[in-house]
Amino acid sequence: MLEEEKYLKESEFIKAASKHIRYYRNYRGMTQEELAEKAQISTNHLKSIERGKSSPSFFVIFKLAKALNIEFGLLAKDIDKELDVSHPPEN
Repeated sequence: MLEEEKYLKESEFIKAASKHIRYYRNYRGMTQEELAEKAQISTNHLKSIERGKSSPSFFVIFKLAKALNIEFGLLAKDIDKELDVSHPPEN
């Protein structure tokens, strides 16, 4: 029997992104207010991202990575590793 393929859901992406953004913020010893200011986003937006209530855009993830002084690719890779999903077949 073939193992059922797992496809990515937006909620899973949001959960993984929020987890890793929060991890790196804590690792850097930054408050939400400090990170939001440095990334030039509102504190409420960052709080919403970290709680998994909003999906950050590519640009916001890029700005957060730069504000955290990490490579965007590292953050993206961490999120991707956690998701570990198959891509749906193309029609």
